[in-house]
Amino acid sequence: MSRARSPSLPLVPKRALDAVVQQIHLNHLDCKTRLAARLASLKLNSDLQAGMEGLFSFLLNQFDLLVHGDSTVFKGFQTQVMKCQPPLTAGDIMVVLSNFEEVVMSVVWRDAQTLEAEAVFHWIHSTTRRLAEAALETGYVSIQPRTTNLEEMWQPPLARVLNSLVQNDRWQWMALVETKPSLEILTLVEYDAKRRKWHHVAQSEEWTQTVQKSLATSKPFTTQLSAKVTAVAEIEHDALSSFQFRQVAAWCKNALDFSHYHNQSTAEAQQASLYELLLDLDEALFAAKGVADVFSTMVNYVCKIANFERGALFMYSPLTKAVEGIYGHNIDLSEVMRIRESERSIPVLQHVMQLNQSMFYEDVSQALPDYYIRHFQLSSLLVCPIRTLDGKPVGVLLLDRAGRGFRPDERSILLVDRILSRASKALAGHIYESRTLSTPPALHGLTQREREILQAVSNGYETKEVASRLHISEYTVTEYVGSLMRKLQARNRTEAVAKGLREGIIH
Repeated sequence: MSRARSPSLPLVPKRALDAVVQQIHLNHLDCKTRLAARLASLKLNSDLQAGMEGLFSFLLNQFDLLVHGDSTVFKGFQTQVMKCQPPLTAGDIMVVLSNFEEVVMSVVWRDAQTLEAEAVFHWIHSTTRRLAEAALETGYVSIQPRTTNLEEMWQPPLARVLNSLVQNDRWQWMALVETKPSLEILTLVEYDAKRRKWHHVAQSEEWTQTVQKSLATSKPFTTQLSAKVTAVAEIEHDALSSFQFRQVAAWCKNALDFSHYHNQSTAEAQQASLYELLLDLDEALFAAKGVADVFSTMVNYVCKIANFERGALFMYSPLTKAVEGIYGHNIDLSEVMRIRESERSIPVLQHVMQLNQSMFYEDVSQALPDYYIRHFQLSSLLVCPIRTLDGKPVGVLLLDRAGRGFRPDERSILLVDRILSRASKALAGHIYESRTLSTPPALHGLTQREREILQAVSNGYETKEVASRLHISEYTVTEYVGSLMRKLQARNRTEAVAKGLREGIIH
């Protein structure tokens, strides 16, 4: 079936077209400035704006040929469009052409007294339509290339496709499943309307029941991709969503058709992706300027790559067996820093530190007091210990998904553990550097004896043990502790140890 073509360009007196050409040449810079101002208001990324401005400049530069009916301009415009993909989309092309049409018409209108304005307007409109046909004549590929964004790289292929094609809150979730002999969810992604992003969802019994229900109701957003694989989605039913679902399903079907050419196993592919992510993390840790940078980099990477929305980092003191909040991601830092709790009030701390591995609590009421659950609207929680290279516990990281219930998969937990392990190495390097390069003013005036006692406190010794080791009385130890706390402006022993570690006074 042949494509409908636009009618021939209307005839316009030569003097009228020559006058338009002259006006365009005289106002060339003004035309480009007007477009740039409009694009700036759209807050586009630099590559997209540069591509759109380049197409507009091409049309202005070729205007002489356009008015004299040179058909090579349409082919040349089509070539320029192809060079700009991606990130240029069909919608972006229409923005360029509509602005081109408006700019030319405004130039004509300014000198309407001496021009056959109506005939020129028809010519401009027909020419713009021909340019649009040329640009969109070939199959249009709006999917983006493989991203280098860390968060995107760790998402499954379905999430990356949807992030390129569909970003609206009419969509809720989509899954690829096998239905025989029993339901098996191959991949499941959910749309986060707040962040306008699709992300991976760990499988659970609840999600299995949700998918089964959608399949059973024979909703329109279910389609067979292959003999084994079915696509199913929860979407608001309207014409646009139906079109988008068919488009996404077509992409998935084509990907499945090509997949047998891909020899790399899923495990190998995931390992390669993990390797790339960890290299980027290492670069960020290497660029960190101090302990605080290491902490923020560690928490931010964990949340972005492993798909956690909130993270709270706490310093742990082996002496007092207590934690103190020091950093938060997507959570009020002042709220985190107000938290100081011991193992007596949060028994899970002792359990996590002894096991030396991350612990997941699907029901957070088993892990934290009711006050924190209500205040931070917690549901499920991943608790991750942080240790030095010699295995000494120094902190704990709490992770969740903004209060929503979840169950992390093995991949997410593996990634968290890898990031924390690398961050511990970087942390040790900064602590060593601050110890060796520190000058007397950084010691806050602490005497050698006060530094010895602070180190002993950091190592977990009680007052009686410190007194025995240093051959002084318990009363003297208490006096020294009070003195060093005043010099460090610390409110308690835990805070004194934390400041001592951060500033390299102790290790």
